[in-house]
Amino acid sequence: MAKKLLIRDLTLRDGQQSAFATRMRQEQIDRVLPFYKDANFYAMEVWGGAVPDSVMRYLNENPWDRLEKIKAAVGDVSKLTALSRGRNLFGYAPYTDEIIDGFCRNAIESGLGIMRIFDALNDVNNVKSTIKYVKKYGGIADCAVCYTIDPHFSTMERIKAALKGKKLPKAVFTDEYFLSKAQQMAALGADMITIKDMSGLIPPKRVAGLIRLFKKHLSIPIDFHTHCTPGYGLASVVAAIEAGADIVDTNIWNFAGGPAAPAIELIYIFCKKMGVELDINMEAVDNWLLVTAKHMVLNTERKRRREILIEDVIWAEDPPPAAEGPEEKFLSRLRSREHRELAESIFAELHRVNERWYDAVLLTCFLGKPQKEVAEIMDISLDCLHSTLYRARQWIRKNYEEQFHQLNKA
Repeated sequence: MAKKLLIRDLTLRDGQQSAFATRMRQEQIDRVLPFYKDANFYAMEVWGGAVPDSVMRYLNENPWDRLEKIKAAVGDVSKLTALSRGRNLFGYAPYTDEIIDGFCRNAIESGLGIMRIFDALNDVNNVKSTIKYVKKYGGIADCAVCYTIDPHFSTMERIKAALKGKKLPKAVFTDEYFLSKAQQMAALGADMITIKDMSGLIPPKRVAGLIRLFKKHLSIPIDFHTHCTPGYGLASVVAAIEAGADIVDTNIWNFAGGPAAPAIELIYIFCKKMGVELDINMEAVDNWLLVTAKHMVLNTERKRRREILIEDVIWAEDPPPAAEGPEEKFLSRLRSREHRELAESIFAELHRVNERWYDAVLLTCFLGKPQKEVAEIMDISLDCLHSTLYRARQWIRKNYEEQFHQLNKA
């Protein structure tokens, strides 16, 4: 068992991706970065995976800005890490070496310290280019061996196969298979190896055996990554620590458990009991939790207030002046007392489908608040509000097409 354990915090990437669909905005991340600087994690996973995609697609933010801002706030206290899909980088199709070269250079210049590189099928050919270029520009190549299991055959299936003279497939995903993949990656220049159990399938006994096997045959650090989906993720991490893992991956409490990795708070307790040293400032972690809890309460209060905003609408006796654009004209006419019942039914359904759409349309179109003020109330950027309003109006037009045309003809 290692006497000192390093922790890779996953909260700002895999944690929020597993628990909250990767929807943390930059201002939310900025609030907790001072605590990260004090927490002293060995590494922080902040980039890669679904982060660049979601940041651009849903939040209208620049993923390169996110990496650079985190680096500026945390400095060299913790190594910033990203998850790369081998030759696919952060995308879903293979790229040429020229693109991989430039991408790795820019990522490391922007503050990335460790690139975790994996191929879902453990095809070593798909990771070797990224290893080469990460190391070329001074980064650490963390190569992941993806854990999975063979099909399970019941006793009855085995009997039937024997009676029919059919041979069942031999086991593929043996300890020797995983060790072979790790050794091939080490030969390509991997600086560390991660046992990457992205489905949370590995039980404690199996991971303990793999850790010991890897430690015996490899001279580079071994990291263990798992999820709590089946319920034994915490036990597997504790077993990995006992078997000698150098690094384990965790999340901060609110982002831990369930589909995500185990909580650092629980790992900290087990390490104290086991006599394993952690260089983590748990007071900073506690402060992180207090800040997030405070904002959860504030967001709940905002949500409660917004849910009754329909009662604050002042219904007009006469139809208000027509607004520009067909969607705006329709929403303007809904404010008439004559159409109150229709408006309330539309907003009830809109609230059920997407609360953010409900908030945006009600605050801007019915309560007449300036868009800048609405963006502040909803805690989103102005660009994000414009996008939200557009999608909400399109949904209303599509789902209330008959009423839409009737009111706009009046």
